[in-house]
Amino acid sequence: MPPAYAQLNEFELCFGLDFFLKAGMDATDPLFTSIIKKLLNRLNKRNGIGFSSHFPLIDADDTATGLYAASLAGYPVSPEPLLAFFNGRCFHAYQGERTPSISVNLHALAALNLFKNQSPAINEIIDKSYLWIKHNLDRLDNQIILHDKWHTSCFYGTSRAVFCLYDFDRELAQNCINWLTGQQRRNGGWGAGDESTYEETAYVVLALCFWGRKGYPINNQQLTDAFDFLNEADALRRKESLWIDKVLYCPTLIRESAILAARYALSNRLSSDPAVN
Repeated sequence: MPPAYAQLNEFELCFGLDFFLKAGMDATDPLFTSIIKKLLNRLNKRNGIGFSSHFPLIDADDTATGLYAASLAGYPVSPEPLLAFFNGRCFHAYQGERTPSISVNLHALAALNLFKNQSPAINEIIDKSYLWIKHNLDRLDNQIILHDKWHTSCFYGTSRAVFCLYDFDRELAQNCINWLTGQQRRNGGWGAGDESTYEETAYVVLALCFWGRKGYPINNQQLTDAFDFLNEADALRRKESLWIDKVLYCPTLIRESAILAARYALSNRLSSDPAVN
């Protein structure tokens, strides 16, 4: 997803939509119909999705997130475009990529899991992909921290892992939550650098609210503090270059979507269940 290209429109559609789905919104909501149809068109015409409709290269990350959304929305889709990126052990973002990304594999596994039991071959790929992810987790006692090649922040990878691991190993997902909850700063935010950032905080909030929706206890004060932080005046205006390519860059619409989705998740959580432990 290079910043050298002016158009990141498919990346923006895939990930922007995914953040709102992770916030608890329904993929069948009419708000998303036109977006999902665009992604379906890309899947069908190009046999995959890339970071831009103006560049022919497709990748596993955007293909996985687009496939995930379309499948959740009930559209008849095939996992074949995603399977092309599986190398026998794990998924590569691009054909010929030397070092696989754990976040790409998390996204691919989550998408492919929606097609579980469609064939023995798919089940075998699911099992192999999960084993690769499990082998590449950074463990520290009862905590898990994930570092990824596409993003500078361990909060990105660790938060994304919660959603996928929930369907495979609740204990591992809980270990991710354990680490995330212990890293909140006094101002209510999260940040891997010298200060909290709105983008990183949004990723953590989405994971915590998801965990709470699944019935697990989440500290209400942490959510309240995060809500206050994410609603500061410059939350949407400030640029944080946390994504990795040849240089660090900030995909503005991706960042804004994550923050708005986190605000949505927090508002629902705090208004519907103010007595969360």
